[in-house]
Parts: sequence; C-alpha cells; structure tokens
Amino acid sequence: MFINDSHMNNIFYYLRKKALYHKFNKVKAIKTKMSYIHAAHLIAHYIRSLRILCSKPWYEADHVLFIINLRKESHWVFGHLDLIEGVLFLYNSLRTAKMNAAARNAMKAYSVLLPLFFDLLGFWKNRSHAPDLGSDPKAPLRVVEIGGLPSQQKNCFTIFSFSGY
Repeated sequence: MFINDSHMNNIFYYLRKKALYHKFNKVKAIKTKMSYIHAAHLIAHYIRSLRILCSKPWYEADHVLFIINLRKESHWVFGHLDLIEGVLFLYNSLRTAKMNAAARNAMKAYSVLLPLFFDLLGFWKNRSHAPDLGSDPKAPLRVVEIGGLPSQQKNCFTIFSFSGY
C-alpha cells in the first residue's frame, strides 16, 4: 500500500505559493537561473526532512501525495509522486479543456523542479531502489494523467475519493 506516514509533504505548499507570487514563468526561469537550485533552499530542506518535525526524508518513502491549487481556475487537483518508478500521476476531477491544460501546466513545473533538486542532493544514491531514469537524471519526470475518475459537472466544492484508483 502506497499511503503511509510520509504521504503529505509541505514542499508542494511552498511550490504553489512561489508560483502564485512570482510573475515569471517558473519552468523557464529554473532552466535559465540555476542559482535558485541550492542545498539551503526550502525545497531541499523538505526533501531531506529538515523542515517538518514529524516527517522523514523522502529517500525513505516510496510515494508522496500532494494537492495543487489551480488558483485562477478555483480548482484543486491531486498528485502522486511514485519514487519507485520515477513518475508523477495527475488526478483531475474536473475534466474540461481549460482545467486539463491548467493541471498539465502546474504538474509540468513539478516534473522539472524535482529532478533538479534530487540530483543536487544525491537523492537517488540514498535510496535502496532507484528507477531507471535514462541517461539524464535531471530530465523532467514523466507525468501520467489518470483517466476514468469520478468527475465534477461544474467547478463546485466536491470531495472525491480516489481510493479505488
């Protein structure tokens, strides 16, 4: 079972806030300004379990679950980082063209940022099992959109359980 004590991590809260309050494109900025990626960065602290007292380092976990706020669309999507396979899964209950595009764009930032921090921290070397990431460990993670989910008819507050997926 992939849900355990390490399933919620505040790193993604920080990433959402950073994306909301900065006016430049995150993915483009990270590619051009690598000085943002450093071991003293808050994201690196969350990955190494230096920010939350009750957490454990991500290299000891197999799965990380998180939510993403699509602020402009007033919608939330669910993400699942599978550290065994090196894949990000995207769960979206409001499947319109606009929401799908917004969710994909949000997940793209995660798929680019996380490998950069993992490489900097020697993350995969600390794990007992590392996925085959190909020749470039800094390459963006693969994002898989999960289909066949219960879906909302309009953007209203509804809680869905993805326990069967």
